[in-house]
Amino acid sequence: MLINKFDTTECINGCKIFNDNSNYLYWENRNVTNDEIDILNFLNSKNNKDLNILHVGIGNSFLASKLNSFKEIIGITISQNEIEHATSRNIFNYKYFFLNKYKANSLNIFEKKKFDIIIDTNIKSFSCCNEAFIDLFSQYANLLKDNAYIISHSNGLKWSRIVKPKLAFSFKKLFYKKLKEYDGPSQNLLNISDCKNLAYKNNLQLDLDNKNLIIFKNEK
Repeated sequence: MLINKFDTTECINGCKIFNDNSNYLYWENRNVTNDEIDILNFLNSKNNKDLNILHVGIGNSFLASKLNSFKEIIGITISQNEIEHATSRNIFNYKYFFLNKYKANSLNIFEKKKFDIIIDTNIKSFSCCNEAFIDLFSQYANLLKDNAYIISHSNGLKWSRIVKPKLAFSFKKLFYKKLKEYDGPSQNLLNISDCKNLAYKNNLQLDLDNKNLIIFKNEK
């Protein structure tokens, strides 16, 4: 049963999007994805760990737990349950916020920061509209330090989803609220040509040399 009443906000184009920090079950107890393993292996290959990271969509906080040698990890999520799970991990260099990335001017909360690395494995998968995605990517680009980069994954380019709140039931939990993913619009699928255009329009360089990773570099 879908839940009809929940808090929303708007994207830059006026789309109504989920923004309810009630306790909805989501990704906090799911297994780590291959996307995150590939990104972790790439980051661990770096000699320089004095870097700060923005992780968009923290899930079960696996990445943060494995990147505690880095200077700082800041995560955002649309799930209050993921926030509470992150708190339980007690990761010393980890901060996290409830935030829908497609909210208009969402990343203004970081206006005084710049990042060495931005991780978003599903870079357009959950977009409400193309205008919101273009604006979000522009915000990412503006948050990069010189010689910094945005990391996504080839799997995420092929993944389009819509998240809807739902009332579910189990004998262990009885009735509980969850965020369920449904097939999304084809406009949220990206290919390499799309990524090249994104890079060009935001004065970034596209790096495809690392297996399965899509890396946008701010080479200055």
